[in-house]
Amino acid sequence: MNTFYHFVRDNHLLAIVETAQVKGSVCLNLSNNDLKYVPENIHTCNRLVKLFLHKNLITKLPSTLPTLINLHTLTLDYNGLNEFPKVLCELKSLTNLNISCNNIKTLPSEIGQMSLLQVRWLTLENNQLSELPNKFSSLKSLTHLNLKNNCLKQFPKQLCAIESLRYSYLCSNNISKITDEYLSGTTFMKLLDINDNPFPDDNLNYKKFHHVFYGPKRNECEYHSAELSDEDSDSYDDWENSVATSDIDTTDGSDTEYDAEVGLQGALVFESPLFGKELAKPGLDPGLGRHFGLR
Repeated sequence: MNTFYHFVRDNHLLAIVETAQVKGSVCLNLSNNDLKYVPENIHTCNRLVKLFLHKNLITKLPSTLPTLINLHTLTLDYNGLNEFPKVLCELKSLTNLNISCNNIKTLPSEIGQMSLLQVRWLTLENNQLSELPNKFSSLKSLTHLNLKNNCLKQFPKQLCAIESLRYSYLCSNNISKITDEYLSGTTFMKLLDINDNPFPDDNLNYKKFHHVFYGPKRNECEYHSAELSDEDSDSYDDWENSVATSDIDTTDGSDTEYDAEVGLQGALVFESPLFGKELAKPGLDPGLGRHFGLR
């Protein structure tokens, strides 16, 4: 029965990808399908802008992925990745990447190539990272960075060189010491969250740094209101998005393209944004999930 189920599911997924290719779809959702590999024909969908592969069993990515030259949003969270796929560094239009909740222990030096790719959102939370490569400082377009729940033992000094960075989450790591030098070197940020790390309170003069979020949890909206200047008021949406930086809206707002661009839920069941729960397979998220907070 399982063999037949997987056969039907895999072939149906291939058909979905073929349909997306024929219709020139810009958004494709293949999340929640127990996929162990990305469909081999995904490279034919060269108009894709958003590709959602979260909540699968993927352990590696195809070498043909960089043929998706228009892809700017990719979700790979909740998969089985044990290393950061170097092929991601070759995606020429990548702007938003969520690769959280895997088992990634190191980042390759090739990640510095992403500096040419305008990566702004990078979510790496809930992995096993103990440090960042020196080349990480080359990500000069990075705005939102989430490294929550990793194994960082030292403050990543590379962040001090990324002056585009506005929201950085280092909470729930193993950082035992942060010097004033590093905190003063990140004042271009609007938020640096360092909560739930094992350094003693008297090690920090964090109170004199308005961008540092540490100590008893403050109401994030009140914190933002206090720190947001008039010239930053246009970026309020960015703040709201950064609060739940692992959330990204996997639905597309174009009513006329739902037939080709909804995600497959299970082997044979679609989930339509128009009907949601009625068509959702029992036990799966009816809203297709939110994985960055992008609109």
